[in-house]
Amino acid sequence: MKILTLNTYSWMLEDSLLKLEQVAKAIYRESFDIVALQEVNQNISAPEVPEEYLLNRGFIFKDKSPKIKKDNFALKLIEKLHTLGTDYYWTFTKNHIGYDKFDEGVSILSKHKIKDITDFFISKSTSYSNYKTRKTVGLKTLINGYEKWFFSIHMGWWNDDTDPFSNQWNTIQNELQKYQTNEIYLMGDFNSPFEIRNQGYDLITKDKVWFDTHNLAINHDSGQTVIKKIDGWKDKTAPSAMRIDYIFKNHPDIIKSSNVIFNGDNYPIVSDHFGICIEE
Repeated sequence: MKILTLNTYSWMLEDSLLKLEQVAKAIYRESFDIVALQEVNQNISAPEVPEEYLLNRGFIFKDKSPKIKKDNFALKLIEKLHTLGTDYYWTFTKNHIGYDKFDEGVSILSKHKIKDITDFFISKSTSYSNYKTRKTVGLKTLINGYEKWFFSIHMGWWNDDTDPFSNQWNTIQNELQKYQTNEIYLMGDFNSPFEIRNQGYDLITKDKVWFDTHNLAINHDSGQTVIKKIDGWKDKTAPSAMRIDYIFKNHPDIIKSSNVIFNGDNYPIVSDHFGICIEE
């Protein structure tokens, strides 16, 4: 099994369409089973896509699925993958208004048929106009004979004055109790540098319920996914190079490899974050 997580920072950089194509080609070549994406943007004013078209492109609906716009980054990625010759099932949920013009959300793609999906707020705020409002989206699928849950997560900051990381993590822990009989993977941008002790990373791993796949890997690199000050960190004291994107799982089985991707060496840079990919 090969899985990928990437904060896409979509439509925010020059040559965005080229970067979209580069992401699609990498997913196609690597044949990832699961892809978790954060900062998946669509323009608020863009036209909506008909439900029939979405169904034909593998979108999985919930009772109150968000309206998908024509420039939704995940949809454009799905379309590009289709032209390359591979199709994925996928889902998406909105978090909040981003940069005053986007519906910003999180998404997951799966090569395997989706058996169930869920989403829930991890933030105290549920207001769509509040940029601190955050949800996660998860899907269940069958891989190698085992049912597994995968969640795409984009968390807030440790010292946030109204919605600190610890509160969001407690919410996630409580919500995930119902899924603990399955293997669970938490994938995404946790905004918690490994390089800073006694904060988010240590909170996640201290009880040995969640295991960092980077540490479980027989082969791994530095794991650092941010190498300069980026949005959300410019006013904070932190190392310039950080490991803040992770894949955690609730079982400590050894995996083959964990590597940074889209860093200029392992595929081109496509975002202000590098991605993380693992192979079991």
